[in-house]
Amino acid sequence: PDLTTSDFKGEVNLNKSKSLYVEYEVIIPGESVISMQKNITLGSAVKIELSCRLADKYSSMKIIQVTWKRGNETIKHINKSKNSWAIQLTISENRKLGSYTCTVKVPQIEGREKPVISYEGDSAILVCKSHSYTPIAWTWYMTNGSEQ
Repeated sequence: PDLTTSDFKGEVNLNKSKSLYVEYEVIIPGESVISMQKNITLGSAVKIELSCRLADKYSSMKIIQVTWKRGNETIKHINKSKNSWAIQLTISENRKLGSYTCTVKVPQIEGREKPVISYEGDSAILVCKSHSYTPIAWTWYMTNGSEQ
């Protein structure tokens, strides 16, 4: 999807312990293989929670590997729900600033190595397998991008 169609929501609250709490949500509509980046400027020390959430329609996936990183350093995350993973940080000094990323490992998909060649009007059988995951839906398309 085009990044201009993405929604960005921000909310700043004062919680019970009188510390500033900032919540940001980046929503990318549809399936996406692109990286989404949002720069956030903080005026003072703040507690933040960054969440990585998989759409509900993918909740039937059994084994999902999620990794949170700051730069190249892996950070321990918490599972908020079956398809949501978060890190909670207190940004109080410059060393805590940086680029934070969440990576969700996609399932391995098996396919033929040789192309299937058929002639117009002929029948062909295409098989796609995904191990350990229940496929939600398969989309087949031709190289010119038209959906079949």
